[in-house]
Amino acid sequence: MKERIIVLGLYFPGIDIIKYFKKKGFECIGIDCIKESPGLYLKNVKTYLCTDPERNSEEFFKFLIQIGNNKSNKPILINTSDKFINSILENTEVLTNHFIFNISMPGITKTLMNKKLLVDYAIKSGIPIPKTICYSDDKSFKNRLDDFIFPCVIRPEHGNSWMEEPLKSVVNQQKLILVNDRYELKKWFNRILPFYRDLIIQEVVTGGDENLIYAVCYIGVDGQLLGHFTGQKLRINPIHFGSATYMKTCSSDDILPFCKKLLIGSGYQGPAGIEFKRDDRDGIYKLIEINTRFGLWDIMGKKVGVDLYEIAYQDLIGAKVTPCEPINKEYHWLSLSRDLSVIRQYHKEKLISWLDWIKSWFKDVYVADLYIDEPRIMYNLYIGKFVRRLKKLLVHV
Repeated sequence: MKERIIVLGLYFPGIDIIKYFKKKGFECIGIDCIKESPGLYLKNVKTYLCTDPERNSEEFFKFLIQIGNNKSNKPILINTSDKFINSILENTEVLTNHFIFNISMPGITKTLMNKKLLVDYAIKSGIPIPKTICYSDDKSFKNRLDDFIFPCVIRPEHGNSWMEEPLKSVVNQQKLILVNDRYELKKWFNRILPFYRDLIIQEVVTGGDENLIYAVCYIGVDGQLLGHFTGQKLRINPIHFGSATYMKTCSSDDILPFCKKLLIGSGYQGPAGIEFKRDDRDGIYKLIEINTRFGLWDIMGKKVGVDLYEIAYQDLIGAKVTPCEPINKEYHWLSLSRDLSVIRQYHKEKLISWLDWIKSWFKDVYVADLYIDEPRIMYNLYIGKFVRRLKKLLVHV
């Protein structure tokens, strides 16, 4: 009987993982709660659109157990989306009877995901962070705000808290808000606080998008760092405060010691993506966030000799995994569909010329979303997206 891999989240990471293990002869199943996810259209793969676990965790949990119990062998469960993390954490004990998956010590995953808890944890671990304060009604908050340097960003304590109505409309579908002065800060407080009060106010780290460095790590069952590599973000979407559309692999030397302090000995197990930004004012790399799942371009690890998917599989089945180091070679990763969405803004701000943008496509590049053998995914990513945008424009005409 074929071994089974069940992948949660069918954006690019989920597609990459399914294609990787399918080539190795595994039976792969994909699940997502977002109907626009391109991986739902994978050919020759069972994919399911499930209920949103953040809205109905119990219904999702029952569905997941049903999928896992379809055959006698216990499948491996791999997560690539923040949507599913809390449901997995809430039901870990029961899920272990049905799936093989990464299990961290109680509390550490939530600490790394929660912006407020992460700030406290980073300070205790001796990790540099941007100046940060948490909203409160008392005078101490106002006093600390008096010493705050603008610009700053307002973000929710819990990552996806603003993605539901009415907050989604209040914040214009933004995951964080750039604030340039006290007047803007007060204006946004007046809009958000009636609906949500767990706000984080954080100083903006000065420097361009190319100052963003993202380390991908995998911590094994025994707590060792089994594999890692690092990438430099060159373009992101949304511009200045988003996720990568174009990046290159780079040296880990500057931030790897920080990553080890955060993860090793913490009780965390599994994949983690840790983002830092180098501050132009002092040259120090400061922690921005941590993702406790597989991420957008983790597939690039294989290019530099760190096959994270294989490392994860071997670790989960209990095989001995020898820790490996990345080779010092530069490769590029490109999300064409997302890069097309943001390039006008980069050009408008005179950060790149049209010619240099096109040239960047022809370096040693892995194109994440050019699925030539998947016509339905290609339609969804390009033609379908164009049609959906055109319909929205026509509605407002």
